[in-house]
Amino acid sequence: MRKIIYGLLGFNGAMFLAGLALFAFALVSYHPWAAAQAATTTAAAATSSGTTVGTGLGLLGVAMATLG
Repeated sequence: MRKIIYGLLGFNGAMFLAGLALFAFALVSYHPWAAAQAATTTAAAATSSGTTVGTGLGLLGVAMATLG
């Protein structure tokens, strides 16, 4: 069961890092600052949703470990 929990925590971290990478990419690629602001907002939303999904899966893993 521990492997499952660690895997889910790793997934959460990976989603967060993917969101940060999108954020950095948005900052670097869009020089007009209005476009950069829109892109960073999108990247922030992606980071947020990734963290939410990862956290939900982590909680599911904890519940499974508790029940199992």
